[in-house]
Amino acid sequence: MIRSSKHILKYQTQLKTNVLDQIFIDYKTDLEYYISLILNNELPLNKRLSSKNIPANVIKHSQWKVIIYKNASEIIRSQLKQANKRRNNCYKKCYAKAIKKNKFKKFTSKKFNQLSLKDIKQSRFFTKPEIKNVSMILNAALVNFSSNSKNFDEFIKIRSPYFRNVKYAITIKLPFKHHKHSNRFTN
Repeated sequence: MIRSSKHILKYQTQLKTNVLDQIFIDYKTDLEYYISLILNNELPLNKRLSSKNIPANVIKHSQWKVIIYKNASEIIRSQLKQANKRRNNCYKKCYAKAIKKNKFKKFTSKKFNQLSLKDIKQSRFFTKPEIKNVSMILNAALVNFSSNSKNFDEFIKIRSPYFRNVKYAITIKLPFKHHKHSNRFTN
């Protein structure tokens, strides 16, 4: 079972809000960039890819690049699955109609996998994904929780994709307070 709790980030400063907004903008830009690279076969479609093999666009942080690539590949795989399903359903209807009317013997004599079809990405069934809303799925390497505060219940520390100097990324500490629902998950 996945346990989740939502919090409002109303206690943060305007500077932290601006940085978070910029992260979302850059994340969306890189997500669209990786999707276009995958669709143009310039980047392989894998579940995981090393950060050394992922080109940097706006975000240069290696862990962020891996997360964005993973998100892009999930979106593409989902679109491919839907396109395959649409194409299979369409061909099933055409096949049933041809069998019923006793026409197109070359088509009905072959199995589906024997047909010479275009690559699914070039077919009319596949549509390039349009990114409207972005939700980032961050892993434990980028997010940490700390409860060292007098005024707030906890802080979420997010390692941003921006660097203070060459080695260290800027960390954002977002304060929040627990509510009735989240108090059940404190342990």
